[in-house]
Amino acid sequence: MQGTKVKFALVKFALVKFALVGVIFTQNYARAHRALPPQKKTFARDMRRRRRWRRRTRRRGERQEAMNNETEPPGWYKKRFSYGNSQEILISNKKYSAKTNCSKLEIMSSGSYNSSNLDERYSFIKQAGQGTYGTTWIAEDKVLGKLVAVKAISKANTKRADFKRELKYGRYLSNHPNIITTYENAYETKSSYVMVQEFATGGDLFDAIKPEEGMKESKAKLYIHQIAKAVEYMHSKKLVHRDIKPENIVLGDKEGSYAQLIDFGMTLRTGTHVPKVCGSIPYTPPEICSSSDEVGFYADPSCDVWSVGVLLFCMLTGSFPWEQATLSDPNYYEFVQWQSGVISKPPPMWRKFSPQLLKLFNGLLAMDPRERYEITEIEKFLGEPWLLQSCFATPNIYDSCTLSASTHSQFSQLHEIHLSGM
Repeated sequence: MQGTKVKFALVKFALVKFALVGVIFTQNYARAHRALPPQKKTFARDMRRRRRWRRRTRRRGERQEAMNNETEPPGWYKKRFSYGNSQEILISNKKYSAKTNCSKLEIMSSGSYNSSNLDERYSFIKQAGQGTYGTTWIAEDKVLGKLVAVKAISKANTKRADFKRELKYGRYLSNHPNIITTYENAYETKSSYVMVQEFATGGDLFDAIKPEEGMKESKAKLYIHQIAKAVEYMHSKKLVHRDIKPENIVLGDKEGSYAQLIDFGMTLRTGTHVPKVCGSIPYTPPEICSSSDEVGFYADPSCDVWSVGVLLFCMLTGSFPWEQATLSDPNYYEFVQWQSGVISKPPPMWRKFSPQLLKLFNGLLAMDPRERYEITEIEKFLGEPWLLQSCFATPNIYDSCTLSASTHSQFSQLHEIHLSGM
């Protein structure tokens, strides 16, 4: 009995001893760890970072191998990014295609510059136009059996992110009848990014405007109403087009029964800061013309309203109201004086318009963007007369309303250049 009690006492003593040793060891370890220099404290954290880096490198290699072998991405990637129906997965420079309701989306990897996919799907007919940023071709879609416009944007002047943004906005806005449809198909070649859009058989609005003459009032009302609806739809989605002009408006059929807005390369979210001002054209509002590269400007719907106002003037007269909206331009300076009340009569270039239309112009082309009309205001003036009948009563009406020769000649020269590029 005595031996049993001694054994229990020894075991109890041993357990207490080990517990005390553990406590002392823990305290000493913590004290020693606190005494370590900063670089040794981060050792464990650095090891975790290295393990993550090695894991990411391994997975990057798996993705690259999948791209090179033209296979699907690894299983872990599909789980992480919900790879499945109606989803598009961007991996490095490759976009794996998922099954969609419209057609297969495929962007070729930068390591494989084979345009055979384009040739297999489309039969190119002729070049429709060429500009600074790319070329548009008329092609036949062999799958859908109809004509499409294949737009090739040069990589030399366009970043990949800019192309993706234009493609995204084009698809997002395609469900509006007065906005061109951008199809799901997108490609990448060695020198260009390629998107496919609906083909407008009526050409662009620029060709429909006769230099120094313009178009009929009824047609101008029809087109400006449809364009305003398209711009209103964009503004409801918190988007600003920023490049509204006749070249970026097409007529959907040969009869010219409806107009559609195109080219979303400069489209931005409302309120986006633009750090650099890239030149100025007659459609650019004065607040942008006067801003500097140091300050920049913010994308605002009022910019589109101004452009639509200038566009309407061009449609009715076949000339620009000014070369740029700065006080150094004599035509714009005269317009500012009239709008500010310094002179009572409108400038000669504006005297062919009715008082109702002049009121609309005053709202669309207000110098202060905060006082500018909303784009929806145009609809209120569609039932009013826009042109004075006396302007068409005599052939020499411009003798009493002398127009600026510089703006007329500029529009005519631009029209000739546009036609020569087709």
